[in-house]
Amino acid sequence: MEFKVLLQNELPFMIELKDDTYEVKIGNVIIKLEVYSDFYKLFYGQNIKEAGKMFYGDAVSLYKMVKEKNIESYGYDKSKTFIRCKLIENYDLNGIIINSITDKECIAKLKSDIILDNEKYEDIDELNRMAENRFRSLDFKQRRNINIEIVKKSTFQNMTKIDLYYRAINKFIEQYQYIRKLSWGYNVNENILNGTQVINLCDNNFFSKYTYGGIVPSIIPTRRVYKNMEDEKYKILKNRLKSDYDIPIESMLIQNSKVMLHSVDLRFIITN
Repeated sequence: MEFKVLLQNELPFMIELKDDTYEVKIGNVIIKLEVYSDFYKLFYGQNIKEAGKMFYGDAVSLYKMVKEKNIESYGYDKSKTFIRCKLIENYDLNGIIINSITDKECIAKLKSDIILDNEKYEDIDELNRMAENRFRSLDFKQRRNINIEIVKKSTFQNMTKIDLYYRAINKFIEQYQYIRKLSWGYNVNENILNGTQVINLCDNNFFSKYTYGGIVPSIIPTRRVYKNMEDEKYKILKNRLKSDYDIPIESMLIQNSKVMLHSVDLRFIITN
């Protein structure tokens, strides 16, 4: 069974590079970052419940989505650089793994389902009784399906290496800035990125989606345009990303000082 985790973000600024996959070495791991600088974002919401929905992609695929979903109220905007990382692993969910789930884990899953379904209960004691009664009423097939759901969720949680993803993005930004001698970019995290969208797929079928972190909106909403990077520098960037090349510390200090000098918004956030 194939498990796929998609981690994706719109950066707060533009990376002027052609769309490509960049291999970034973090420790002994290679993280593949898909970088798109020619994406659009589609906003739509036909009612209050749907308001704020957003999808990223090229103009053709988004227009096709509008037609297929018959969306009447929508808008386009040019996206800043969009980054996606795919983490893929294959597991054999055999009977031993599935049957290893305890009654306690199964009841905890049922309690979570009751809460997510907004079912009414007076207090935690009633919630426990509802989950336990539901557990006792399960037949063999229902219990097995719940066990499989628990195993899948645990597998996805173990696969989702958010920390490596952020380290890879920051290495990518630092190396890009260093080669191009730019002074406006900066390191990012889940807050500056306004959260990371996490999509879980099992055998390419949707399993779950959520946003990791994020408490402030993306800053510096700019789409600066620079000349395309020369082929020689482009090759140097890709080679440095998948190696252990370290930017000289004095260069990093100068680069970060220039970022602070030019970025009023970033200074404000750090100060606060």
